[in-house]
Amino acid sequence: MTFKIYEKRRSLKSFLFEKYLRYTSKTKENLSSREKTKKMVALQAEKNKKDYKLPEMKFKTKIEEDNYQNMQVFSLNNKKSK
Repeated sequence: MTFKIYEKRRSLKSFLFEKYLRYTSKTKENLSSREKTKKMVALQAEKNKKDYKLPEMKFKTKIEEDNYQNMQVFSLNNKKSK
């Protein structure tokens, strides 16, 4: 895995956002060893296999739920092509 380091001057907002991400996520810790990385990937794979339930919201258009190549897909305002 490679990371690119941005060496030019960045905005304060960008710097603070990076710090926020670093302290709130455990990504760096989870990727610190090969075993932890494998464990994190396996855990995320299990989470991604589960169907997603849309939260209760009101839409003016109809929401269609389909399955495309074993992947759950939601369509809003789907205009069928002829």
